Amino acid sequence: MFLTILLLLSGFILLIKGADWFVDNASSFAFRFGIPAHIIGMTVVAFGTSAPELSVSITAALRGSSGIAIGNVVGSCLINLLLVGGISAAMRPLPINKSILFKNYPYSIVGAIVLLILSYDSFFETGKNFLSRGDGAILLIFFLIFLYFTVSETKQNLREEKQEKAEWKESLELKKPNPVKNTILLLLGLVGVVGGGQLIVTQAVSIASAAGISEGLIGLTVVAIGTSLPESVTSVIAVKKGNSDIALSNIIGSNIYNIFLILGLSAFITAIPVDVDSVFDTFILCVTSMLFYIPMFFAKKVSRPVGILMIVTYLVYLSYLIFSRL
Repeated sequence: MFLTILLLLSGFILLIKGADWFVDNASSFAFRFGIPAHIIGMTVVAFGTSAPELSVSITAALRGSSGIAIGNVVGSCLINLLLVGGISAAMRPLPINKSILFKNYPYSIVGAIVLLILSYDSFFETGKNFLSRGDGAILLIFFLIFLYFTVSETKQNLREEKQEKAEWKESLELKKPNPVKNTILLLLGLVGVVGGGQLIVTQAVSIASAAGISEGLIGLTVVAIGTSLPESVTSVIAVKKGNSDIALSNIIGSNIYNIFLILGLSAFITAIPVDVDSVFDTFILCVTSMLFYIPMFFAKKVSRPVGILMIVTYLVYLSYLIFSRL
């Protein structure tokens, strides 16, 4: 047990330092190439911090652990939105740019609704609930559409390179980028984020399994919290550095990756059974995503009161999970 706790703490250290390097050097690349911060957060940072969910869900699906495969993704999305987003906004109100407000956040809501429809087969009286290979292909198509529009937006923004660089230099006070150093530190940061997250999950699952906790609950809580740590640490550090675009786009981008790419790949590789509890959790993701979009849409930011309400909502949901499914 001592070794398990030691490895757990080592994972936290590796994760935090890796996230620090990752955000700094992703920001440097954004400045160097004139790419807006929210694009970097929506692609490179979101993909890097979603890597733990990817490896965990695909491994769980191949081993027949459907509760962990789906619970990990849905649980991570809820944690990203409510807990990570809430904590980030409680630290500092997060302005929302038009791209996130009108494109990316609504697309994450579409993702939750599509997942609910695809996984709730019994609603259409077709038998048991499951994500088939066809469902996986549909999710992957949605992901490719997302990538297409993100790349198109990047090309459009590159035309404004001079103005973008000036804004970055003033807001982040970046030194002149060193491409070789930035690349090495970016990769080391990514290794730290992914490796630290995986180390934490492995040890946390070991502890939870020894305590006799069910697979589905482990997926929604221990595994989801563990695999969401990269998003959590990366977003919090980005907020502390005054880069709310990376913080918020990382959260929304990670949710889009989780649903469309991670579950899409997992289901495409092998069909995944979906229990009633997982359908309910997906429904909660749909409802909370839509409800919190309303105040964000009108205020054009995530305010501190909304952030605190998001945290409280997640704690209420977590309490329900603990008391109803143990």
